Amino acid sequence: MKKFVSNINRQFHDARIWGQGSFMHVCFESIGCRFRKQGYCLMCDYGIGKNVDCNKAVAILEDAVGKWPQHVDRLLLGTCGSILDQAEMSRETLGVILKSVAKMNVAHVLLETHYTTIDEDVLNFIRNALPNKEIYIEMGFESANPKVLQKSFRKYMDLSQLKKSMEMISGYGIHTILNVFLGAPFLSEQQQIDDTYMSIKWALENGAAEVVVFPANIKPGTEMWEMYKNGNYNRISHKEVIWLLSRLNEQELERVSISWYGDRQNAGIDMDIIPPIIPDGFNETLVNFYQDFMSDFNGIYRINLIKQMKEKLEATS
Repeated sequence: MKKFVSNINRQFHDARIWGQGSFMHVCFESIGCRFRKQGYCLMCDYGIGKNVDCNKAVAILEDAVGKWPQHVDRLLLGTCGSILDQAEMSRETLGVILKSVAKMNVAHVLLETHYTTIDEDVLNFIRNALPNKEIYIEMGFESANPKVLQKSFRKYMDLSQLKKSMEMISGYGIHTILNVFLGAPFLSEQQQIDDTYMSIKWALENGAAEVVVFPANIKPGTEMWEMYKNGNYNRISHKEVIWLLSRLNEQELERVSISWYGDRQNAGIDMDIIPPIIPDGFNETLVNFYQDFMSDFNGIYRINLIKQMKEKLEATS
């Protein structure tokens, strides 16, 4: 995998484009996550708007891919909630989008959605639309601990049903990616690390092809934001991310990515969102670490990289 050359952000009227190197994320505007409206997920808010129509969606996508500074190898498609939720994106619009993607020289296509949107019909629809692509379904997971899900995140998830959805996805030759959160409210720093570590292991042991770790970002408009402003939530530090990664073995590290680690702010966007704390004097060092980490998924390489970073941080403690 090539090293990232830059962070890219482009704002369209009906979509948000973000990416690094050969990875691109296209987030189409939608009416928003149905669970957001029900008061779920105190740390999450991707906004609300109006659903994009077929013509606009394809125009945005083709323009973005065509003008990307390098070849797009991994294309993540999402909405303000779940791209497979027909309340946010009709099957007609999704079909037109996937038809366009099928013609592109993009090897890996990722679709971001909630596990409750998965069924045989939609998986068959996606598989038939992208016969020659490696397909991934990326789903929010956060934690394998039901108590943490309910009491820290106010998120109600049936882990047995999630596992069944993952098995169903696999049956269509499609891969699962699960997103795990680091920084659960009401837990100590060590408990946060332990919970994320066990959640990564659960995800990989239960069939996830990859796990994406999301270090806690404090977003305006969320309950976590209010908790932070009132002194009831402490920002996590990048040290927590490094301590977490240092616990993973070679095989696990080869299947783990990091997202929202401050890369948006380094690119000069989403400046109202509060990322993890950077220890004094470590901004450039950490930026280089994450770029190196995400540019090479070799387990031994990553173990050595993490060891070096951990030693540098420990030397300042």
